[in-house]
Amino acid sequence: MRFTPSERDIIKNLAESRRLSLRDFIRTVALGRKLLAPVAAAINRRVYQELARIGNNLNQLVRAANSGTVTSCDSNLLQNLLAEVRNLGFQLLRGHA
Repeated sequence: MRFTPSERDIIKNLAESRRLSLRDFIRTVALGRKLLAPVAAAINRRVYQELARIGNNLNQLVRAANSGTVTSCDSNLLQNLLAEVRNLGFQLLRGHA
């Protein structure tokens, strides 16, 4: 099978993002097998882990606010912030940030 240099680069990058050899990637796609999701870059995993810790802390604050333990914060604002942090984390994992 022959590819142009640019096609080969694209296919090679797709294969590497899934930690597959070029041969295994082409075989998997050609046979219609399910591909694993691309592996997140190490920096994205670290950022995601930090965001997860922040999100966990925000979740605890929101629960405390909803239970009445904390009364001096806007729980809707915290819930929106938590959703944004989670969304950013998922974007980082997918490489869209």
